[in-house]
Amino acid sequence: MPNKFINTINNVPFSTSIQGIQGFEGCTLPSSVTRMGSILNINANTNYSEIPSCAYDGINTIYIDPSVTLTIDIDTSLPSNITTISGSGTLSVNSGITLTVGNDVTISVPSVSGAGTITISSTLTVGSNATYSVATISGPGTLLVSSGYTMTFSGTSLIPSTLTVSGTLALSGNYTVPSSLTIPTGAGTLSIASTYTLTIGANSTLSISGFSNSGTLSVNSGVTLTLNNSYSSGVLTGSGTISIGSGYTLTVNASSTNSLSFAGFGTLSIASGITLTINGNVTYSGVGVSGAGGLTIGSGSTLTFSGSSLLPTTLTVSGTLALSGDYTLVTDIPNVAGSLVINSGYTLTIASSITLGYTSVAGSGTLTISSGYTLTQGKAITLGVSTVNIAGTWANAGYGITIPSGSTVSVNVTGSVTTAATPGTLTANGIVIWNGGQITATTSSDALPTFLLTLAGTGIFLGSPTSTKGTATNTISLSSTQITAGSRGGANNGTGNIPYMMFTSVTGSAAGKYGIGVYNLNAVYYFIFILIYVGGTSAYSIPSGYYLNYTGADASGDTIAVYNSSASAGTITLTGTAYV
Repeated sequence: MPNKFINTINNVPFSTSIQGIQGFEGCTLPSSVTRMGSILNINANTNYSEIPSCAYDGINTIYIDPSVTLTIDIDTSLPSNITTISGSGTLSVNSGITLTVGNDVTISVPSVSGAGTITISSTLTVGSNATYSVATISGPGTLLVSSGYTMTFSGTSLIPSTLTVSGTLALSGNYTVPSSLTIPTGAGTLSIASTYTLTIGANSTLSISGFSNSGTLSVNSGVTLTLNNSYSSGVLTGSGTISIGSGYTLTVNASSTNSLSFAGFGTLSIASGITLTINGNVTYSGVGVSGAGGLTIGSGSTLTFSGSSLLPTTLTVSGTLALSGDYTLVTDIPNVAGSLVINSGYTLTIASSITLGYTSVAGSGTLTISSGYTLTQGKAITLGVSTVNIAGTWANAGYGITIPSGSTVSVNVTGSVTTAATPGTLTANGIVIWNGGQITATTSSDALPTFLLTLAGTGIFLGSPTSTKGTATNTISLSSTQITAGSRGGANNGTGNIPYMMFTSVTGSAAGKYGIGVYNLNAVYYFIFILIYVGGTSAYSIPSGYYLNYTGADASGDTIAVYNSSASAGTITLTGTAYV
């Protein structure tokens, strides 16, 4: 303001002009106030109540000198002709006092302070780098932070109807959207200062161009924050949901522990050296996870993942990773130690030769080893997933496989299963239905089908040589039918097709192995093709829909009976149907 002290008519300082005197045309001004053309100059600390309304006639700018404070000490509205408050001083609003901005005004002073309230009815424009420590800014109007300028807010509430940021809004306090902060929009930047927290307390969309978080962004439970731009964030906390819009990236630059869920079709990127730790049961849906940092699923916590890919540089699973999508191990999901759950309707595919890192695989979904690839066990594993399809190779390497109690696991082998010189042990504490390779039938009445793994456990194992369902159509009904070792039970004429059986209940008189098959009474030959292991003498209920199949046809018209090998552990009681 180089000309503020010069009268443009006679080119003499206002201090010696008629308008530089304390009065003009019957209007007496306090000694701290001087009129200079269209400018009202505040040159010493002044209360607004000391300035008569006539002082503003013909004035459009209030100029506050350096180290000077204009204090709003009464409820008032800025005169409608005032369009600018500028200078290097301070505008302060006292506690309990409201300053109403009823027309478009630009404030360009470096400090706006006080415990009072500024209410905006039109547009208040921040036209300089400024610190606003005034308690409350509210009203139905718009607060606009101009391009190139930073407004640092440390008051209590910043809740105008519209908060437009073309420059930078720097928050130096703890705020909650929407109760103490209006969600900002515009082409500028929202910045959360270190040690402070911005809490999202209601469903909100953040689309401002820039977001800089050196503090903490927290999303309350049941609340969704939608991000419609790419942002970089410091600490993330809360138990709500952050939804990242398609094509956008949220980059995490500070390590934190939270219970947040992530949604949307954007990307969550974890920066190098940063770890995002999950503490609770959360869902990541749609979003892809990447970056040079680490994601840790804490002990007792579950991440249910249905995003596009889960590929941070480091994934640590101390809790459970539950998959609700079709993924390929290594390509879409890392191969790490921990507990893995494949949810119903989804498949995890092994499409490269790997040594399995996960020590537990469970869920109602499917684990598939693609043809041409090998999954190698590097340690004992708990296997509770509903279906395992082996078109490639499962290299057991002599380690244990445990089917937990309460689980039913169907293993279908069209590829191969290998083991070490000392075979691994399959501990069936639940129910195992094994069809395909490594079950070898026998035609001897006093032998059992062979299996390459050692069987143990308190549950039941039922195995047959193939997953291809038989074609026989004549039935032998088994209803709690007891068949002693070396004996037959029930018969019907053969159809000349491939026999198979299904059971709904199996009871052994002793723990151990049983060989079940068919006996041709005419030609006197045996196909013992079902290997059963029971870990106890109680009745085992078998879910429907599982079939135990042979690979060769019986003789049409001959009498075919169900047979229990003489090498079996004892009497077996069967309920179900044999097809011959």
